[in-house]
Amino acid sequence: MTPSSLRRLLEAGAQVHHHGDFDPDGVAITARLTDLGVVPWRMSAADHLTARAAAERDGVELRPITAPVPATPWDPELQRVMTHAVDEERVMDGLLDEL
Repeated sequence: MTPSSLRRLLEAGAQVHHHGDFDPDGVAITARLTDLGVVPWRMSAADHLTARAAAERDGVELRPITAPVPATPWDPELQRVMTHAVDEERVMDGLLDEL
């Protein structure tokens, strides 16, 4: 989706939701999209901690985050709890189940 088509959807009154990777780049993308009016979807501190716990339970080693995590104004706690990256693929089944 291009930025202009996203803007047109939002201007037409569509509610657009976004989920991305729980890593610094994914959070930065989410922050830019929220500035446009996109709603973060399952991008909270609780969602991140649940995904980390599931990875640990499944024996999946997550990458430690070494870069600064950008601000997460939609959930300030998320920035504080993000110590390990969780790729979107790790939570894809749960996301698809909600659709």
